[in-house]
Amino acid sequence: MRKIAILVIVLMLVGVVFLSGCSQNTTKKEEKKTPQELIIGSWTRTDGRLLQFYSNNSYYVHQNNLSYWSTYAINDTHITLNIAGRAYAGQYIFESNNNFIEFTENDGTIKTYTRN
Repeated sequence: MRKIAILVIVLMLVGVVFLSGCSQNTTKKEEKKTPQELIIGSWTRTDGRLLQFYSNNSYYVHQNNLSYWSTYAINDTHITLNIAGRAYAGQYIFESNNNFIEFTENDGTIKTYTRN
């Protein structure tokens, strides 16, 4: 009888440890990522333009017959995209579990991107 009681207690402890590990909130891991880490990946703008950001601060743009590589810089609230020798800068906000970016250029133009 004593062995059964010990076995039940051990099984309960294993179950509690297992279940507590499964209930972790995965969005907390996303919150700890830097803006540089969050932007890496493929994004589509509302007009169909595709942007792919890489960890080496380069990005690729494709829309219709237009394709090119360039560089970007990102910090806590601002991003600068270098395009054909010009720098387009503005503020960005990640939304909806970091699956959308709203980019407001310095002239007030707002562009929205969706993670692919």
